[in-house]
Amino acid sequence: MQETLEASFVPDPLFLADDLGRGAHPVFSPAVRPATMAGMRWGIMAVDARGGEGLAQAARGALTAMAFSLPFSIALAQAAAGTALALWLADSIRRGSTSAARSPFLLPVALFSVVAVVSAFEGFLPSVSVPKLHRLLWYLLAFAIPDLAGRAGGDRIGFVRRLALAFVVGGCVAALLHIVHLAGTLTRIPAGMSPQFWLYAQGSMRSPQFHMTAALLLLAGAGEGWLGLRPAAAAAALALNAGGLVVHFKRGVWGAAAGAAALLGLTGARLRWRTVVFGLAVASLLACLPQVRQRVIDAPRDFFSGGGRWQLWTQATPKLMKLAPWGLGYGAMQNADLRHLVCPLEPKISHLHNNALQILVELGWPGLAAWAAWMTVLLAVTARTLRRLRRARGHGLALARGLLAAIGGLLLNGLVEYNFGAGAILMLFALLMGMVVALRDAADAGDVVQTEGPTT
Repeated sequence: MQETLEASFVPDPLFLADDLGRGAHPVFSPAVRPATMAGMRWGIMAVDARGGEGLAQAARGALTAMAFSLPFSIALAQAAAGTALALWLADSIRRGSTSAARSPFLLPVALFSVVAVVSAFEGFLPSVSVPKLHRLLWYLLAFAIPDLAGRAGGDRIGFVRRLALAFVVGGCVAALLHIVHLAGTLTRIPAGMSPQFWLYAQGSMRSPQFHMTAALLLLAGAGEGWLGLRPAAAAAALALNAGGLVVHFKRGVWGAAAGAAALLGLTGARLRWRTVVFGLAVASLLACLPQVRQRVIDAPRDFFSGGGRWQLWTQATPKLMKLAPWGLGYGAMQNADLRHLVCPLEPKISHLHNNALQILVELGWPGLAAWAAWMTVLLAVTARTLRRLRRARGHGLALARGLLAAIGGLLLNGLVEYNFGAGAILMLFALLMGMVVALRDAADAGDVVQTEGPTT
């Protein structure tokens, strides 16, 4: 009886507290519309108070709010992002100029978006694909962030640091919310279900990726005074985000975080021995949890079992490619498409647990080529920015290290998870891309100081 319950269990969204505001369509949900209108009114007030420059200032404030709320509330993050994009557009029209045309991501993002739009209308299920095209709007964040960072004499590196710090604090809020959620939900375990399975079922795919990103940015920020946090506050933030990374019990992101931490070390991140000891102590403590050890032990069995990743990659993917050589359509894959190809399959699974394969099956070879070019440009620009800041030994070097590690971690996790489809992770990718270009522009403009700040 217990095995039957666990095999067919689909978590009720009411039990999942990793994302405040989830439920309705993310663009038109009741939580987004009033918040967006309030943000626009705030922007208008800023313009009235400070003249035309108030638009850029208000947009930067909205972007900071987005970075803060993204780890724990997609509704608030989308409202803040929508406000920021509207204010950025208004300010660009007022100024008559924008730096978006000079972005290294313009061509790959445009190519990917064109393929996505064509596939949505020409694919198998336009009724499913077309409503998801709103996600493409969040790519504009990658152009708005660097553009706004340099307006009105703005401090580009200071703005990027504020975004990183806001994201770290938001990750702490998300971790605390999930801990509170677990404390409550473990008191109402359904009859016939094991406590351990119920605990695993509360995990989210998205949230641990936010915690991984926050922890990497924070560790990299040790070279610049922990992003402005006091050492005690930084230690608490690191512990909270490390805990949040673990207690969702997603093994793929654990491996991705380990690989990203190694990449951070290879970039030359400067950490004192006490920071390393503290980090190892926290990691060891979390690794001692029986549930963590059990998840690691079960990994090979789950990978090769029926309906697991191996079957999805080696059986479902070739059959779907034969059925639709040019792709099913943007975001068109559903559980029914996979259920008759691999068995048994969880009712909630509607993806292939791999970015490249998912994009190949939905968008065909043109979509995969555009996405691969996009990610190659992203890694190249980030690495080049890191190299330039390292030569200048200026502020922003630690941030560039953290961004490269975070992007690497997300791409590593994309080898065993489809993390390029959820709107929240797309916004995270766009946020990181915008921060990278802002740092690059700071290096081009010579906005660096010949010191890295204290290490901790």
